[in-house]
Amino acid sequence: MPERILLDLNVMLDVLLERAPHVIDSAPLVHRVAKGEFEGMLSGASIDTMAYLMSDVHSTARINGIIRFVRLKFDIAPITQSIIDQALAAGWDDLEDAIVYYSGIAAGCTTLVTRNVKDFRKGKDANIRVCTPRDFKSPGSAAPSSR
Repeated sequence: MPERILLDLNVMLDVLLERAPHVIDSAPLVHRVAKGEFEGMLSGASIDTMAYLMSDVHSTARINGIIRFVRLKFDIAPITQSIIDQALAAGWDDLEDAIVYYSGIAAGCTTLVTRNVKDFRKGKDANIRVCTPRDFKSPGSAAPSSR
């Protein structure tokens, strides 16, 4: 079974909006998920924000097509009351990041890939590592957590 990884919204937006220079590191990882090398997940909190942020660039029809494609390649880590309660109790400065972190843990992700590693430093769960797209390595050669 492939490793289950959670991609933070910034990684997906790097690819979908072709944000230079970040797309150089993010696109190969998204491509590997699309090929099935990893079980890719996105937080449920990311989908509507993704659509909103693409609305300045794409039509509604194009956005819906992109979201459908993303859904074919990525599973969604659900947001529950329990996850929101955990995120609130964690006391992070950024509630959105805490929700993403705890949704990834609840979904059984082994890695959270983000460009904002520093935002996840308060996370202390040993079962999930946090790294950048550039630092992400496949199972067995995984870099230690950058937290």
